[in-house]
Amino acid sequence: MRGAGLVDAVTDDELIPRAIQLLYGLQERPDRAAVLQRAETWRPFRMWTVVLLNVWVRSQPPDVIGPRRIRNRTKSPTS
Repeated sequence: MRGAGLVDAVTDDELIPRAIQLLYGLQERPDRAAVLQRAETWRPFRMWTVVLLNVWVRSQPPDVIGPRRIRNRTKSPTS
């Protein structure tokens, strides 16, 4: 990740809030602001923590992961 220039960052995806919810025993999924606030304690290893949380939550059964949002991506016109 250092080679990609991402040393200390938090991704904006749907799995990290769910992982934080499960890990910290929260009643609801945290919003982006709450994720970033929680991630402050992970400095300077936030990206590594995010990677490990992603791997961990993806290893859980689908009923634990919970419903995932489907992002509508518009197709870009091709030349």
